[in-house]
Order: sequence, then structure tokens, then C-alpha cells
Amino acid sequence: MAKTFIKQTPAAGSPPIPRFILARVKGNLSAPPKALAYHIREVRKGSIKTMAIAWDGVVEQDADDLLHTEQHGAKPRRLDDAKGWLRGILADGPLRATAVKAEADRKGISRKTLGRAKREVNVRSVAKRKKGSEKIRWFWALPDEATTKGSGE
Repeated sequence: MAKTFIKQTPAAGSPPIPRFILARVKGNLSAPPKALAYHIREVRKGSIKTMAIAWDGVVEQDADDLLHTEQHGAKPRRLDDAKGWLRGILADGPLRATAVKAEADRKGISRKTLGRAKREVNVRSVAKRKKGSEKIRWFWALPDEATTKGSGE
């Protein structure tokens, strides 16, 4: 059965005209669409006064960001925490990607947040082949260490 769940919430720091964000929370029909911002405005048609939705366009927030802000009343810190953790775990050099992901799982960092942190920190994926083997192993490294440190196992 096809299902889609969406979330509507006031935008943080919205201007005097209340602004809302509409984001898909969960669905099995397709890849998640971008969240949309909108506000409600007054419309007059002759003597009739009513309200209409005015779409403000796509926003970068996703449902996780909206739910976290709503539940905790603060700017989401998960991404910042994940970026700091990722820099720390890779500070001594490249590590196997599978090991980093497993440790992130143990720390409660979601794969989505880990992927965003990896992009923002510019962590590089480096493929290495064990000597005498065809098997490729993937390592994650900080940008300045991607080519200078780490062994091919």
C-alpha cells in the first residue's frame, strides 16, 4: 500500500507574517521531495474576504530538522556534533569506511546525518587494494590526509 506522511510546522525565526514549512516525513512512493515554505495571506474578491496559500518556494530544511527543532526548541545540533565527531575520529589518519559507519551507529549518529557531515567536512573516500588482492577497501580521510597517510592494509 502506498503511504506518505507530511509535516507542517512554523518556520523558525519567521518574519511578522507567519511562515510555515511543509516537508515529507516518511513515504514509500519515491525519493523525498524538497521541503516547501509557504505563508497564508488575505485575499479580497469584491466584498468577499478570504485566505489563500502563497508558496515561497523550496527550502533546505528537511523533516528531521523540523522535528528536532520542534521537540527541543533549539537549532539542530546533530549535524555540528557529527562533524566534530567525524573530524576527531579521522584526526589520526584514514579509517575503513565500514568501521566509521559502525562507530557512528554506536554513537547514535544516523546515516543521513553522517553523510551530510562527511560532505560538509569534505571527507574523502579513498579506495585501496590489499597487495596481491583484487578486493577494494574504502577508507575515509580528512581532505589533507587523503593522499598522504594510510596504508593499503
